[in-house]
Amino acid sequence: LLLVLASGCAHNAHERNRISEGVEQRAPNHKVSALGGTLLGYDYGEFDGGLFFKNEKNTIYKILSENVVGIYSSKNEIFVFTGVSHLLTNEGAINKIENSLSAFPKAKKITNLSGKPYKFFYQKEKRITFMVKEECHAINFSEPKIITVCAH
Repeated sequence: LLLVLASGCAHNAHERNRISEGVEQRAPNHKVSALGGTLLGYDYGEFDGGLFFKNEKNTIYKILSENVVGIYSSKNEIFVFTGVSHLLTNEGAINKIENSLSAFPKAKKITNLSGKPYKFFYQKEKRITFMVKEECHAINFSEPKIITVCAH
């Protein structure tokens, strides 16, 4: 009985995240092929946004509700930058996308940022640099959990 209930809960969670229509009416701001499907990132400014995963059967699942301002990948990892800057709000975060045993990947927040990230510079397979409140930061792929302030 417990096994049946647990699998039923997992099925309901998949259904809650499943999006049937409306997502692809606008072109995504960011689109990356990964994990057997496509990550679609939307930034609607103060009107929200989101990160979605479209699998090979064209089923779309919602992963994040925040505005996506960048999606970058190394050989083994995918980073999603989120943020909004509007009126008195200026916030951001870095999420790592993890493949899961469910129907779609999951996002794990690595860190909150003091503001919306911008001015990304992607050095393929090496690092990502980006700005937050006029200060440069970097993620080195050789040590991806370490976010550093750029050397001047």
